[in-house]
Amino acid sequence: MARNRLILATFLVLPFAYFSAGILHVGQHFAFLLFALLVAAAAIKNGWIRAFYVYLFCWVVMTLLVTWFKPIPQATIAAALDATVFFLAGAVLYSAVTHSTTKTETFYNAIRVSAILQAVLCICQLWGLDPFLWFLNFFVHAAGELPGGTMTGSLGNNNFVAAWLAVCLPFFFKGRWRWCLPILFALLVSSRTVAAVAAALIGCGYLLWGWKGIVGAIACGLAYLSWDHGIVYILTVPEPHGRIVLWREALGLIFYHPVMTILGSGPGAWWGHPFPMHNEFLQGWHQYGSIGLLLILGYVVTIYRRNPVLFSAFIIMCVNMAGNYPLHLAPSGFLFIMIAALIEREKSNEVRDSQCPDVAAGRP
Repeated sequence: MARNRLILATFLVLPFAYFSAGILHVGQHFAFLLFALLVAAAAIKNGWIRAFYVYLFCWVVMTLLVTWFKPIPQATIAAALDATVFFLAGAVLYSAVTHSTTKTETFYNAIRVSAILQAVLCICQLWGLDPFLWFLNFFVHAAGELPGGTMTGSLGNNNFVAAWLAVCLPFFFKGRWRWCLPILFALLVSSRTVAAVAAALIGCGYLLWGWKGIVGAIACGLAYLSWDHGIVYILTVPEPHGRIVLWREALGLIFYHPVMTILGSGPGAWWGHPFPMHNEFLQGWHQYGSIGLLLILGYVVTIYRRNPVLFSAFIIMCVNMAGNYPLHLAPSGFLFIMIAALIEREKSNEVRDSQCPDVAAGRP
């Protein structure tokens, strides 16, 4: 009933939403997106995600209102529009998977096949061959940005493909699919991607031994970091570099002003670099403030955990997001949303079965 009222409210809000001063045809495009955001929020059952979408709606409204009193650069407006469209597309995918009647195992098989295809490409690339790049050159001139012999799959970067393989790992701990695990683990180690390997160890540790397995996995992860010049190097060099510096810079922006700390800098806000922060949680804190971060963490902490495979994949995604930016890439963002939606569907099915035990047992 509450969701229906929210949808009805959008019809009342929309005629009054054309208030932006001289941008995008006097705000009509943004007004239409505002309407779609509230409809998308109403269609999502998870309260944390729905609250985040309502908060995003408020941020876009505030952006449009500010244009009456202070000119906003077109780049800022374009970034906000881009972020809004991204979240809207994500909500459509999330709702589609949540309400899909496709068997869960079919989704699992699709994830497994995608990982195997990426693994085949990675093996070829480690041997100096790149079938994906060769195929692209039939249509356009394409060249890899990384040195030859680097495994990138079809994602263009060893960090990105390693994250993909890591998230897919829990789906292989079943039946004959287990024969693929040694190859996938070997490719992960070959990628020398700290965030993906550590995430894979923690997620698979939970899948095999529950919460106790996470402790052992963290110990293995710390050992791997030391071997890969991670923690030892960071603790011994006088001046940290790389992502440590980026994260310090991000925290400086977050705490630059109390209002920015609480409300954030806005959807798609630029932080001075042409790439994301390599930490999705810091990125969310910077753009949506403490309110947005609390909504994100609330969702992570209260996620449905009855399905160990899906929850393990979710753990891997969350750990990887602490050192990478998978949500800012279309392929890994798509995979994340699909897994989150499958988790929500599992929860909905359990609630339905508990309310209708006869239907769950197959009785008329």
